[in-house]
Amino acid sequence: MNVPPPISVLMPVYNGERYLREAIESILSQTFTDFEFLIVNDGSTDLTGQIVREFSDPRIRLIDNPTNIGLQESLNIGLRLAKGAYIARQDADDISEPRRLERQYAFMEANRDVALLGCWYREIDSQGQVRARIRPSSDPTELRWALLFYCPFVHSGTMLRRTHFVHEISFYDETIRYGEDHDLWLRASRLKPLTNYPEYLVRYRLNPHSMSETYGEVTLEGTMVAVSAVASLLGWVDDHAEMNLGRFRKLFALMYGDLGGLEPSEVDALAATVRELHVAFCAEYKLERSVARRHETWLRAWLSRRYTRLAHRCVTEGLRSEALKLYISALRSAPNPLHRLRSFSLAGKLLLLELLRAPRARSGPA
Repeated sequence: MNVPPPISVLMPVYNGERYLREAIESILSQTFTDFEFLIVNDGSTDLTGQIVREFSDPRIRLIDNPTNIGLQESLNIGLRLAKGAYIARQDADDISEPRRLERQYAFMEANRDVALLGCWYREIDSQGQVRARIRPSSDPTELRWALLFYCPFVHSGTMLRRTHFVHEISFYDETIRYGEDHDLWLRASRLKPLTNYPEYLVRYRLNPHSMSETYGEVTLEGTMVAVSAVASLLGWVDDHAEMNLGRFRKLFALMYGDLGGLEPSEVDALAATVRELHVAFCAEYKLERSVARRHETWLRAWLSRRYTRLAHRCVTEGLRSEALKLYISALRSAPNPLHRLRSFSLAGKLLLLELLRAPRARSGPA
């Protein structure tokens, strides 16, 4: 009687000959060896199929799509064929570190409630040189919140608990061409905890021939996954898509994006909307009171830092009045105002000192 392996590694590939050997070898050389390796060749017209067949490892299961049907459909084919209790994603241009499966398998076995496990990762260029080290949060609540704005998981570094997805969460939405992983993780986060393993387990390649290029660049459709989630929580009207997108972009800029595109006069209103979103978020996800309070403290500190950063910019631009208002908002938002004051620039502290002195100066003799 054949016992299924505990892990199924799933790799869809379309015309990925350039880095395919390196990606396959990074899986076959894992310290954890009990897995099946499902490679879905999605109608490639290059040497992809030939390269896969050069490997004689019995753990490899090659599935050839007669024609190119797309990433989402190929992923779902693999999910339905997978036999393992856990499904590890791998892209054809990325590299898994040798102990990736070992580390993730041990974590998932020890944390039976977790549906999805990501990891820290290194971004590499087309030559394999490290360009950045990305350390996303491991806190499940912070990750649920982040998913309202962007995807805090590298797709090629995720491991899924198959039973949760088969019986409760479902598979990739094949109507979503871009952002299919973000959509799936959002749906999963409403039901189960998600987290990241705090170790660099994947090298994620940034290059013109990457999966994002062969399967399509991140587009407006990918952004709309987040827009829909935020709109639902805030009660924005569904048929006002363009308006909702504009609102979302402002909120994103305040929380995670470039503050340069925001007017200082609009930041307080945006921050109020973010706090409204937090209340709806806590209710939707049924967060325990202690968890909700902890997240509120994190959010206040985060907004305070964003206020401060924008205030620093206003100071450098000579916008003293705007900067002063932002510094005051930063103090009001901060869970610990005195601690936040330490992060103010010298110019910011002098502005606040002027504000404190101003009433006394007006109350003195003419």
